[in-house]
Amino acid sequence: MPPVQLVLRDRGDGSEQLDAVENPLAKGPDELESDDASLHVPRLGTDAFVRLVAALSDRGFRVERFEFRDRRMHPVEGEEADEVSAKLRELISDGDVSGALRYLNREAEDIYIVAITVSEPSRRRFRLGRFGSITGNNSSPDELISALRVAWSKVRLG
Repeated sequence: MPPVQLVLRDRGDGSEQLDAVENPLAKGPDELESDDASLHVPRLGTDAFVRLVAALSDRGFRVERFEFRDRRMHPVEGEEADEVSAKLRELISDGDVSGALRYLNREAEDIYIVAITVSEPSRRRFRLGRFGSITGNNSSPDELISALRVAWSKVRLG
């Protein structure tokens, strides 16, 4: 599957629609955005990832992996990453999105989510990056994009 890029399209009524476009050359956000602001690339931060993970979980998706960075944008891996991932999974599976955000802001304050890998109910896996890039295993991300549209509007990110 070529890389797919999430974009927000202006509907013309002041609202935006989450959409996806193929991005085989892996262009950056600045290259994909339109000058008239009718199309822009979402920038996903830690809070957005937590909210999206919770909304996707409600639709049967499972987070396989969180990718973390520290304040200098160095990878956070190993035992520390495992501990933070486990706590986030626990809080999110309990429906405690606020608790997950508090945990990240207080106890894991120097750790930021920069990507997630999710699996669909059909077990296909996809990685969603910080700038809305989606990569996967030779399969269409249509089910994921459909779920992301619902999740996006549910958590009011766009």
